[in-house]
Amino acid sequence: MKIKTKDKILNISKKLFLEKGYHETDMRLIAKESNMAIGSLYYHYKNKDELFNSVIDSVWDSSNKQFQSILLADNLSSKDKLKVYLKELYLVVKTKEKLGLSKFVFSNSKSYKKSIDEDMEVKIQGIGSKIHNDLYNLITEILNHNDSNMDDYNKHRLSTSLIYSILGIVELYAEDSNLKTDFEVEEEKDLEFLSNYVDYLF
Repeated sequence: MKIKTKDKILNISKKLFLEKGYHETDMRLIAKESNMAIGSLYYHYKNKDELFNSVIDSVWDSSNKQFQSILLADNLSSKDKLKVYLKELYLVVKTKEKLGLSKFVFSNSKSYKKSIDEDMEVKIQGIGSKIHNDLYNLITEILNHNDSNMDDYNKHRLSTSLIYSILGIVELYAEDSNLKTDFEVEEEKDLEFLSNYVDYLF
């Protein structure tokens, strides 16, 4: 079955955004890699923001489904759900790092907000809020099960700290060339750390 032109553009754009990042990918490069004239590209997508918006929908759709399946898993305790959720979030952030999504989703930096349109900003903030709320709810479930008391403010702070722990781990890995030499070993250590961190907290 022949792939539609718009889908072809989306797939190539996703690949380029992942390899080069948002700022280093432009419409001329996308047109070149898609083997089409720049005018033809603009026929399908009016600008880079619209195209990047479509890429975000694509790359986060499967991840959101995975997060939802974790939350609905009947065979996992709340604590195990949190461990699996953090593992999935770690893998999503790491594999999508070049898209800059972790910075777009979780950063309040004005420099990032200048590079995206208002509709995209609302959508991306929604992704970040959903992840934060998922973690908050899992933390609440665990604490209720353990008959532990913690006020809402600190539960929100704890869910935020879990997110930024993952972002910090991924950023360290991205900047340290020694860690890059053994991706699988370092990834295994990171996931073990996150699991142990949850055990320590609860």
